[in-house]
Amino acid sequence: MVRSTKERKPDIETLTSLDAQLETTWNPCWSKWQEIESYYFREFRVWSEAEDPRAQRRILRPPTATRIINQAADNQLAFLPFVHRDPVGKAAGAQDAANRIERALTAIFRDAQRHSTTLIWKQAGRYIFGHGYTIVEMEWIDDPDNTVPKRAEGEEQDDYDMRLNAWETSQAGYNPIRFHALHPATVMMPPQQAEPQVAIRKSMRFAVDVEELTRRKARTRRGVTGYKHDGKPYDQVQVDELFTRDWHLVRIHDGPKLYVEPNLWGFVNYLHGFSGFGQERMGVGGLDPLYMAV
Repeated sequence: MVRSTKERKPDIETLTSLDAQLETTWNPCWSKWQEIESYYFREFRVWSEAEDPRAQRRILRPPTATRIINQAADNQLAFLPFVHRDPVGKAAGAQDAANRIERALTAIFRDAQRHSTTLIWKQAGRYIFGHGYTIVEMEWIDDPDNTVPKRAEGEEQDDYDMRLNAWETSQAGYNPIRFHALHPATVMMPPQQAEPQVAIRKSMRFAVDVEELTRRKARTRRGVTGYKHDGKPYDQVQVDELFTRDWHLVRIHDGPKLYVEPNLWGFVNYLHGFSGFGQERMGVGGLDPLYMAV
């Protein structure tokens, strides 16, 4: 849908308010998922009370839940996602053009999957079978260093030619798009929106990576708050991100805003969906994820 107006630039107050609303919506679901994961990872309590004399016995936790979820995820591996493109207009060649776009996007789509450390769609299936809900993230790799190399002062021509040739070789089939299957509690979105208009992601990053991120953004953007680690580059730092169709805001959790930038996608780059085994409940009002994520 084409929009005639641009959204207002968000600030920390926007993120804080939306974060509180979405946490209220998703908190009951997170509590249920914690219990589900205790069965999947076989950490659940066998006896109701730790003081129960029987709790001192050797405990056997059967892997029934793990087996059911894994088997269901394994079975769906036979199905490969594909891209469909409807022809634009009725002119001659419109269908052929749509077919070419389908083939190109399918190739990009499958190449992007190779760069993930997990089997994306198997992982997404595991979440949808275990949690009743799944999220897939689309990411554009922002690499400002991926430019034509320049000849260094005093560098021999042959050495430069070798570097240039290596760079040109690396650009063959270069694909900056990535896909990630995220844990369902990582990103909060309005559950009733099939195409989310807003999303909040919370992730842990190395302090040195956050420092490099702000340094890189400051090269091309004003208003960036630099971040410096305190001598412990691999400490974990929680970063909160707000995505809307027009904007992307990043901050340190309960800390300062790092930067706000236009969202070049033009849409919120997360896909989400429920398993289809849940349903709305009378008197609740709207889609409550507690009853939809089943």
